[in-house]
Amino acid sequence: MSRKHPRKMVHSAPSLSPDDEARVNSLLEDISRLEPSAVSDRLGSPRLAAVFVERIPLENPGAINFMVAIQESFPQKEVQKAVRKGLFRLKQRGVDVPERRKDDRPAFVAVRQEGSQSNAYVSPPDGLGNRAVFIQTSRIPAGVDLAMGVVSDEKGMQEFVFGRYSKRKAREMRDFFFQSVGDLLETSLEHAATLLESAYHKSKTGPNRATSDYLRLRPWLLEKASLLKAPIVYELIPINSLADPAITDSQIDKLLGHKWMETWIVHPDEIKPLIQEILSVQQSPILVSAEQKGSRIQDLKEGFVSKIYTDEKRALTRARLEEIAYLFYKAGEEDYAVLALKAALSVREKDSTFKSSDFLRHLVEHSLSYYLGRMEENRKDMSKEEPASRLILP
Repeated sequence: MSRKHPRKMVHSAPSLSPDDEARVNSLLEDISRLEPSAVSDRLGSPRLAAVFVERIPLENPGAINFMVAIQESFPQKEVQKAVRKGLFRLKQRGVDVPERRKDDRPAFVAVRQEGSQSNAYVSPPDGLGNRAVFIQTSRIPAGVDLAMGVVSDEKGMQEFVFGRYSKRKAREMRDFFFQSVGDLLETSLEHAATLLESAYHKSKTGPNRATSDYLRLRPWLLEKASLLKAPIVYELIPINSLADPAITDSQIDKLLGHKWMETWIVHPDEIKPLIQEILSVQQSPILVSAEQKGSRIQDLKEGFVSKIYTDEKRALTRARLEEIAYLFYKAGEEDYAVLALKAALSVREKDSTFKSSDFLRHLVEHSLSYYLGRMEENRKDMSKEEPASRLILP
């Protein structure tokens, strides 16, 4: 009599949410136009990465490149298992899949079509919206194309150089650029292309060296990269994933204390009138009590925020916060990424009748503390040399 063995339970993967399903399907539809590194960034979670790998069309010539990129980006067991299955299916189809030792990093080399391999890097935006962009493309059989420069979200392209160099010269230029800029993080080609295109269209001067060099790169860049339609950070940290989207004063202090936020202060030319008004109130013979002076100074600060931060400037500040949130996430500092995203949401909200954006108010206070502190240092230094010297705003 044959023994009956209990039937094994088959656990099917839980279905994706409508938003996640749409994200995976969108990436699959654009797979022929996307860079493998861009897909890894936009998937965000191991679960989506595993689903994407399972659905990659095996007939796509770049299937192995996408699998390898995802394998390197997601060490989680479910992703590694999905990649191993995918590579096995490719091998059965006759695709040459190099072997790798267990527990080693993938030994595959993702060779891009048309004989080139591209890498893109960007720096965090400073308080004025300036940032560095770097793109490198290796050419076969020889040569390296380098594109590097500084772009502004207000004034457009500030500096930009593009050219083809030997591998040795390209390495020297890359090392010099990275040492000069610092804090450059790898990103997708489409992200870098979006920043460059936006800067190009915002360039207010006529043709110059920067825009001329970019126009030499632009046809290739727009052919290879799809421009982002929305800030990429929201694909990694959806708004509905935030337990509390509001940001507190202590959280803003923590955010502004990060080294990437050191330059996030109001420009001295803009804040100088406010400082002069505050000093006048403090020295006023009419407003006698500290309470009267404090109330008047608070009114001046609130009016300053409303005057300086127009709709256009608020949009720029919000975009900078969304960008730096993405780079915090890329750098593995997810707590700061969440804080920057909360700050961006604070800026996006319209001011109420009585209170302006928490982040913008705090940014003005932070800037005042910086400039008034510098003024006090100047006063002490000058009093040692000339006791009667006047205060000078740096």
